[in-house]
Amino acid sequence: MNTVIVLGTLTSDVDLRFSKSGNAIGKFSLAYNKKYKASSGQMEEKVSFFDCVAFGGRAETIQRYFQKGSRILIQGELEQQTWTTNDGGKRSRVVINILGFDFVDRKSGGQSPRQPQTPPGGQYADIPDDEIPY
Repeated sequence: MNTVIVLGTLTSDVDLRFSKSGNAIGKFSLAYNKKYKASSGQMEEKVSFFDCVAFGGRAETIQRYFQKGSRILIQGELEQQTWTTNDGGKRSRVVINILGFDFVDRKSGGQSPRQPQTPPGGQYADIPDDEIPY
């Protein structure tokens, strides 16, 4: 089983783009703060950051209702991405592919959701559809 559940805070607004065929792809990062008592007896805090990606309607909904500083509960699966840099070096990172999410914060001050984002002028990003996991 490859499932993670994280309660975190968005570190920036969702970067929403669209594939050539119009499929939504939303990328964002979550911060998770953990407070603990160090061996010195002092309370300390450690922050972990998680790169996340959502697809389709999930990506559009998250972009519409969440912004930098919003808390979100996500469920997803870990995926290791690898690539070769221009100088031939190997790099990798682990991202969370969002399978589900839930609202944590209460709606504040009657703030309405943002308007759904659509590709500007019908232009889609240069993202091949076969790279989108469904």
